[in-house]
Amino acid sequence: MTLEQDSSFSDSTVIMEQDSLKELIKRRGVEKGKLTLFKKYLSNLDPMSISAEQCLDLELRTDKMSKNFMEYEKIQDKIETISSEIDKELAERECFENSYYESIAKAKNYLNQKNCALSNSIQVNNASHPFIPESDAIKYPDISLPSFSGNITQWIEFRDSFDALVNQTNLKAIQKFKYLRGCLKDSALEVVSSLEYSEESYAIAWQLLCEHYNNPKVLVYNHLRALININNVPTNANSLRNLADNISKHMRTLKSLNISTENWDVLIIFLLSSKLEAQMQRKWEEKCNSRELPNLQEFKSFLRGQADLQVGLPTLLYNIVPPGSNTRRNQCPNCKENHYINQCPRFLALKTQSRIQTIKKLGLCLNCLGSNHVLPNCKASHCRTCQRKHHTLLHITQNDTSQPNTTPRLSTMHTPEPIHTNVESQSVNLLTNQQIVNTTLGTLDNNIPIQHKTVVLSTAQITVLDNNNQLHTMRALLDSGSQSNYITESAYRKLNLPTQKLNMEVIGFNEGITKINRLCNLTINSIDNTYSTNLSCFIVPNICSLQSCLPNAQSLNIPKRFNLADISFYKGGEVDIIIGAELFYNLLCIGQHRLGDGLPILQRTRLGWVVSGCVPVVNKEQRVRCNFIQNSTNLLSDWDQTESSHDDITECEKVFATHIRTSDGNFVVKITLQEPVTNLGASRPIAYKRFQSLESKFVKNPVFKDKYVEFMNDFIDAGHMIEKTTTEPCNYLPHHAVLNPQKSTTPLRVVIDASCKTSTGMSLNDLQHKGTLNQDNLDDILIRFRKHKYVICADIKQMYRNIFIHPTQQHLQCVFWRDSPHKPLKTYQLTTLSFGLKCAPYLATRCLKQLADENRESFPVASSVITSDFYMDDLIHGSDSDLELAKTAVQIDNILRSANFILRKWKSNSQMVLNKVNNSTHTPTNNNELTSLGSGTHKVLGLAWSSDNDNIRYKLITEPVPTNLTKRKVLSTASAIFDPLGLLGPIIIIAKCFIQRLWKLKINWDETLPYEFCHEWQSFYNQLNSINLIAIPRNVLISNYIIAELHGFCDSSLTAYGAAIYVRSIDIDNNVVVRLLCAKSRVARNETIPKLELRACLLLATLYNKVNDALKQEIPKKYLWSDSRVALAWINSKSDKLTTFVKNRVTEINKITDKKDWYWVCSKDNPADLLSRGMEADKLPTCALWWQGPAWLSQPTIPNDILSQPYSHDETLNTTNCNISTNSTNSVNTSIISIIEKLFERSSKLKKLNRCFAYVLRYIHNCKNPKNKQVNSLTAQELNNSLMKLIEIAQIQSYPTDYKLLSNNKPLPRSSNLLSLNPFLTNGIMRVGGRLGQSNFSYDKKHPIILPRHHRLTELIVVDFHKRLLHAGPQLLLSSLREQYWPVHGKQLVNKVVHKCVTCFRAKPKITTPIMGNLPPSRVNPTLPFVSTSVDYAGPFNIRDRRGRGYKASKCYIAVFVCSTTKAVHLELVSSLETNNFLAAFKRFISRRGKPKGNLKNLYNFLSDNLDEFTTSCASEGITWKYLSVYTPHMGGLHEAAVKSCKYHLKRVLGNSLLTFEEFSTVLTQVESILNSRPLCPITNSANDEVFCLTPAHFLIGRTPISIPDYDYTDVQMDRLTHYQQLQQLYQSFWQRWSRDYIGLLQTRTKWRSSKGESLRDDTIVLVKEDRLPPNQWKLGRIIKCCKGKDGVTRVAEIHTSSGVIKRAFNNICPLPINGSE
Repeated sequence: MTLEQDSSFSDSTVIMEQDSLKELIKRRGVEKGKLTLFKKYLSNLDPMSISAEQCLDLELRTDKMSKNFMEYEKIQDKIETISSEIDKELAERECFENSYYESIAKAKNYLNQKNCALSNSIQVNNASHPFIPESDAIKYPDISLPSFSGNITQWIEFRDSFDALVNQTNLKAIQKFKYLRGCLKDSALEVVSSLEYSEESYAIAWQLLCEHYNNPKVLVYNHLRALININNVPTNANSLRNLADNISKHMRTLKSLNISTENWDVLIIFLLSSKLEAQMQRKWEEKCNSRELPNLQEFKSFLRGQADLQVGLPTLLYNIVPPGSNTRRNQCPNCKENHYINQCPRFLALKTQSRIQTIKKLGLCLNCLGSNHVLPNCKASHCRTCQRKHHTLLHITQNDTSQPNTTPRLSTMHTPEPIHTNVESQSVNLLTNQQIVNTTLGTLDNNIPIQHKTVVLSTAQITVLDNNNQLHTMRALLDSGSQSNYITESAYRKLNLPTQKLNMEVIGFNEGITKINRLCNLTINSIDNTYSTNLSCFIVPNICSLQSCLPNAQSLNIPKRFNLADISFYKGGEVDIIIGAELFYNLLCIGQHRLGDGLPILQRTRLGWVVSGCVPVVNKEQRVRCNFIQNSTNLLSDWDQTESSHDDITECEKVFATHIRTSDGNFVVKITLQEPVTNLGASRPIAYKRFQSLESKFVKNPVFKDKYVEFMNDFIDAGHMIEKTTTEPCNYLPHHAVLNPQKSTTPLRVVIDASCKTSTGMSLNDLQHKGTLNQDNLDDILIRFRKHKYVICADIKQMYRNIFIHPTQQHLQCVFWRDSPHKPLKTYQLTTLSFGLKCAPYLATRCLKQLADENRESFPVASSVITSDFYMDDLIHGSDSDLELAKTAVQIDNILRSANFILRKWKSNSQMVLNKVNNSTHTPTNNNELTSLGSGTHKVLGLAWSSDNDNIRYKLITEPVPTNLTKRKVLSTASAIFDPLGLLGPIIIIAKCFIQRLWKLKINWDETLPYEFCHEWQSFYNQLNSINLIAIPRNVLISNYIIAELHGFCDSSLTAYGAAIYVRSIDIDNNVVVRLLCAKSRVARNETIPKLELRACLLLATLYNKVNDALKQEIPKKYLWSDSRVALAWINSKSDKLTTFVKNRVTEINKITDKKDWYWVCSKDNPADLLSRGMEADKLPTCALWWQGPAWLSQPTIPNDILSQPYSHDETLNTTNCNISTNSTNSVNTSIISIIEKLFERSSKLKKLNRCFAYVLRYIHNCKNPKNKQVNSLTAQELNNSLMKLIEIAQIQSYPTDYKLLSNNKPLPRSSNLLSLNPFLTNGIMRVGGRLGQSNFSYDKKHPIILPRHHRLTELIVVDFHKRLLHAGPQLLLSSLREQYWPVHGKQLVNKVVHKCVTCFRAKPKITTPIMGNLPPSRVNPTLPFVSTSVDYAGPFNIRDRRGRGYKASKCYIAVFVCSTTKAVHLELVSSLETNNFLAAFKRFISRRGKPKGNLKNLYNFLSDNLDEFTTSCASEGITWKYLSVYTPHMGGLHEAAVKSCKYHLKRVLGNSLLTFEEFSTVLTQVESILNSRPLCPITNSANDEVFCLTPAHFLIGRTPISIPDYDYTDVQMDRLTHYQQLQQLYQSFWQRWSRDYIGLLQTRTKWRSSKGESLRDDTIVLVKEDRLPPNQWKLGRIIKCCKGKDGVTRVAEIHTSSGVIKRAFNNICPLPINGSE
C-alpha cells in the first residue's frame, strides 16, 4: 500500500469513527432521558401514602432501570474507546452513576418504609426475585415465578405452579393480573393482551387461558409427539440426563391427564433407545437381561448412571469431541493461540491454495474446519458462495488460480470402512476442492447419491434468417446421435418461414414416438458471421430444457483466447435447434483443448469453440438426458391407422367372447388386457398416500365424508366390494369422488384412478385395449329425438355395478378403505366393472349390444332400439304412435331385466305411455319430479327438456365477470354453454371469434386481458341471461304431416362461416311448419370471401349428410341454399378447370350432394348469415329468421322466382365510364357529385383530399390522352387544379340555384344569401365582386373565392389554415383566410374550428358545470342527531409526548364528525392516520353520540387503502358507508366547513403552542362546544320565543342515543304536561323551528344555478385535471360510465386512462371538443 493510499485510508477511518461517535452519543442521550423520567416519577411520589399498586409499579420500574443502566454501560464503554476526550467522558460516566445510584437508593427506601408485601427484588420474568405471601411471617427462600410462552407441553407445569404461588394467596386481583401478564410471553400473552388492566380482568384472563390450553386431547397428543420426536441423543452428561428428565416429565403429565401408561414401558424404551448412539445402545443391551423385558425405571436409572459416569470420566471412556470443535476449546491448531482457526491472522493471510494444504496437514475437516470427523460425516452448512461442500474460506475464485490451464489436485482422504460388505467406495475430485463422496451400490437407501457428475452438452449460439431476412439469435445443440435436424414450434413462429407438409414419426429413447407433419428450410450463420449454411429442420413442439451445470464459467478457468460458440454454455435454458449427424461432422475442425482431468474438453468447430464433457457435482438430480433420435422409415397412412384400430376391436371382441352369465343373468366379463399384468410394479405406496390425502379431506369436510362413506358402505352391502383375505399379490388403485349436485340419484360417485402409475411406470389402463363404443353418436340421437311426436327417456340403474369382473382378475382392482381413522386399514377388492377403467365404456355398451343380438329374432324393434337409441346407460327413443312407443318400452325393459339392468326415471311427453310402462314394469314414473331445472324439466343428454310443454330449454347460471379477466376464464365460460345441436350458433360464434382474437394476441393463460377485450366480453356475457328465456319446440314436424323437406342454408364472412338445417313439413290442410333442426359454425381463416363461401358450402353438405344418416329416414325433397354465386358456379362447373383448393372441395361436395339441389338465396333471406356474423343474445329469442327461416319458406309453396334465381358460371366485371370533365369551363356532371361526396366524408385532411382527387383527374386525363400521359409526382399545377375543381363541386352542392343563374349570366334573386357579395362566375368558380375593384391588391384579395358555410371542404380549408398559422386565434385566422377566400359567415366558422381544435383546447381546457344537485334525504328529513354523519380529517397538528425537557414532538389529526341533519359537530383527536386509530376514535364517537343507523359519509382518501379492514369492522354494527369521489371537496361541504371553522378557532387559541395529547383534547372539546352553539338560522326578534336562536346544541341536550319522542306534545297545553313531557315538548319545538326556519334556507342554490358546458356522456374523450401539472401534461381518457344523480344529472364519471380506470367529478373533467367515435 502506498503512502497516498495510507492517507486516504486513515481519513476515511476517522470519518467513520466520528459518525459512529455521534450515533453513540444519541443513544446515550436516550438512556439518560429514561433516568430523568424515573427521577421525575420518584419526585411525584409521596412515601407516606404509597398504595399497594404503586408499590408494585415502583418495584417494576426499579428493576427496569437496572437493565437501562447496563445498556448505558455498554454505550459508554464504546464512546470512551472512540473518543479522544477521555477525561470528559469519565466525568460524564461519574455524573450518570451518581444520579442512578441516588435514585435507586431513594426508590428502595420508599419500598422499605411502606413494608410492601412483595419483596424488594421481585422479578416477574424468570428472575431470581422472591415471591413471599403477605400472610407468612417467616422469610422463605426465594421462589421464581414460572413463565409460559404458549408451548402446550409446559402448560400443566405452569398452571399448577402459578396456581400455588399466586392464585392461592391473599393478593388483590389486580396484583395477580400484573403477575400473570408478566409471566406470559409470545402467543400466550396474545390471548389476554386485549383485556384492560383492571380488577375484573384477572378472572377473565385466567379463564381464557384455561379454555385455550386445557384441551386434554391436544395436551395428550403434544406430549406423545414430544416423546416420539426426541432428537438423537449424543453421549454426554447433559444430553443423557435431559433425556431421562424429559421421559419422567412427559409420563408424569400423561398420568395426570388420566392416561393409563402402566404398559407403555417396552414401547417407550424401544422408541427412545434408538435415539442413543451405537456404543450407548450396546451398553444398554449388555445391561439388560435378554430374556426379560426391562421397565422404564431401569432405563431412566441407566441413563442417569451413564450421565454421572460421563461427568466423572469423560476422557477415559469416550474421547468424543463434537464435530466442528477442537481438542482445546479456543486453541488454534495453526498458531496455538487462544482463538479459532477461522479467526487466525496467519491462516487468513494465506492464499486459498495454501489454506487448503494447511487444513489437510492439520487433519481438519474441509467443510467446517473442525476435527475428529471426516468430510462425508460433516453436518455443517456448505460454502456460502457456491453451495458446495467446503468452507467459504476455501472457495477458489479465478484470481486464486495462478495457472489457467491446470487444476490443483488435492491428496485423497480416506474414510473408515463401511459396515456393509456390498458397498463400493470411490473418491471424486470436485474441481478445485477435493471432496469425498461415498457412492454406494446395492443398498436400499435411495438417498445415497449415485450420480456424482454431469455432462455439459455441446451447444452453440447461431443466427437464423427469418422470412423478412432479419437475423434471430438462437441456441443450437450439436447432436451426433440424431439422424435429422429439428426446430421448436416457438422458434419457427419467430422466423415465419414457409413449410412443407409431411407425415412421419420420430423415435427416441425407449421407443418413444413423436409425430411430425411439417418441415422448413433454414439459413444459419455462426455468431461471428464466418460460416453460413442451409439446413432442413423438422418442426417439433419442443426439444429439451438444459439444466444449469455450473454457477459460472470462471470455475472452469477457460483461457480468454478461445472464442466460445456459446458463452452461456453453463446456463440452463431451452434449446431451439438440434443440428444432427447430417451436419455435425462437417462442423468439426482440427483443434482440441483439455481443461484437466475430469473436466470438459474444448473442441473447435466452424461455429466457434464448443464446451463438452464431464463436470463433477454433488447430489445432482438423478436424471440423464438422451438426445438419440431416429426417423421412422414407416410413414403412417390412413390404411395403417384403420388397420391398427381394427386390430384393437378384434382383440376386444376376442376377450368379450369369453364372458359368462351368472345365475341371476348378470354379465361376468374380463378386462381387455393387451399386455401381461407382470408389467405392473408396486402400487401400494401411492395408493396408501392418496388414501391418507383423502382422509385429510374427510377431516376438513364432514359432509363430504358422510356422502363418501355412504357410497362405500352401499358398495360393501351390495357385495360389490369385498374384503381381501388372501395373501396373493394384488394391484392397488387410488380412488376419489366425482361430485355432480345436479344429479338426483348419485350426486357423489366414487371413481378409481386406474391410470395411476406403478413403480415400473405402467398403470392398469396402460395394459388395456380401449375398444370402441357400440352406440350411435350423441348428435345423431338428439337429432332423432326431435323428429318423433312422442318420446320416452330412461336410464339404467347402476349399470357398471351390475357387470361383474371375472374372479381371476378381481385382484387387479384392490383399494384401501376404512370409515374412521381409528379403525384398522383394510384391503378390499372390487368385484364389478369400475368407473375409471379404460375398457369400461366398451364392456358396458358391448353388454347392451349382446342383449340386442340375443333377442333380435324375438323382439326385432326393441333390439334395434337398444343398438341405436342408447347413449351409454341413457335411453332416448320416440315414435309417432304412443301405443307402439309404450309397447317397445316394455319390451326393452324386459330384455334388460334379463341381465339385471333396471330402467328407471321414465320420462315422456305422453301420460298414456307412462301409465302403460308403469303398469307393465312396476317402475315408478313421475314427470313432475322437482329437479335443479324446475318441475317437469329434465336433463336429456345434457339438454334441458320440459316434458310438460315439450320444449328444449337452456339453463345457464351466470356469475359476475371477474375484474382480472384472463384467457383461461374466458375459455371456461364459453365452454360452459353446452349446445351440441348448434341451436345457439349465432351467440356462440361471437365467443369463438373472440377467443380466436385472444389467441392472436399471444398472451399467457393467466394474464389479464386488455381493457378493450374485457369491456367487449363483459358486454357479451351480460346478455347471456337471455338464453334462459329461449324455449325451442322439440318436435320439428307438424302433426300428421304428408310432406317433409330439408332446407340447408350456408353463408360466410371474413370472421366466420356456418350452415343450418331446417325441416319444412306440410299437413293435409296445407298448414306449414318450418323449424330449425341443427346448425354448425366455424371461425374463418385468412382467406378470400369466395373460398370461405366454398368452405361454408362444404360444411353444409357434410352437415346434411350427417342429418340424413341420423334420421334413418329418406327425405326425398332437399334444398341447399347459398348466397354466393361464385361458390354455386364452382359447384356446377367442371372440376378440371378449377384450382387445386377449389377442385378438392367441389369434388367432396358433389360426392355428398347433387348439383340440382343447390339454389341461390339473397343475403337478407339467408339465416346462415346470423352464423357468420353473430347476433346479440338478447335479440336471438325473438329472431324469426333464425328459428323459422325466411318468410317465404312458411308459404304453402315456394315462389318460383326464388327457385329460379340465376347465377352465372363466368363472373365478369362490367366497365363503367367516368364522367368527370377536366375542362373547367364545363359544369360538373351531377352523377359524379355523389361520388365526390363520399370522398369528402372520408377525408380528415385537406392535403390528403386534394392529392387523392388530383390522382383521379390525372387518371381521367391519361385515359383520354393515352399518347400524352402524365407520370411521376404531382405538380403544383395539378394540385391547384384539383383544389379548384373541389371548390367548384362544393359551390354547386351548396348554391345550386345561384350557380346555375350565374352560369346563364342571369341576376340573383333578392332572397339569395350571396346577393350582398355581388358574386360573379369565372372559370367555373364563384368569386366575390365586392367594392375593391379599383385597388392595387392582388386579384385573390380583391375577388376572393366564395366558400359555403356548412360544407365539409370549407371546414377542411379553415382547419388547414389554422394549423399552418400554428393554431392562430379567430381574428388572425379569419384575416388570413380573406386574403384568398371569403367564407360565408366566416366569424362563426373560425370560432367553431378554434373551439373544436384539440391542441388549442389542451392548452386552455375548460370544465363543464352541471346544475347544483338536490340535497340528500339526510339533510332535509328530521332524524336523530348523528344518524347520518359526515367525517373528515383535519391536520396534521404537532403535539408533545410530555411536559418538561426532553419531549418528542409528533403529529396528530382531528377527526371531524358532522351531523348531516343538524350540523352538530363532534371532534376527536387521533394520533395517526392508521385505520386502527380511526376505529378507536369512531368507537368513542359512537359511545358518546350513539350509533349511526343509516349512511355514513367519509373521506375517501383516508379509507381507500384500508377499505376491506374498515368495512369488515363496521359490518356487524349495521353501519353503511358512502365514499366521495377524489378531489371533490364541494361534495362534502358540511365537513369541509366544519374543518374550516375548527381551524379558525385553533389558530387563534393555540398559535404556535405545543400541547400534550390531553391538553389538545381539552381544547378540542371547548372548540366543539363553540361550534355547536352557532345559530342555524337568523336570530328572530320575537319576544315570545324562549329559545332566541336555534343551534345544533339544542338537538344534543336531553335526548337518548337510541330513540326519539314517541308522542307529539307540540299542541298540548303546558299545564297538562308532566315535567318529562314538558322537556319532550321543548325538544319537539326545536324540530318544529328546524323545519320552519332552517329548512327554508336550504332551498336556494348559491351557485351552479344552471348547467354550463357540454354534459358528460359515455365514450366522451376528456382531459383529467391535475392541479400539480401543466395542462399539456394532463392525462387523456375516455368516459366509460356516467354516474347520474337522482335528478338525472351526471356529476361523477368513471374514466379509462393509460394508468387504469379512475373516478372523478365534473370539476376535474374537461371534455375535448370531439366525439368519442372520432
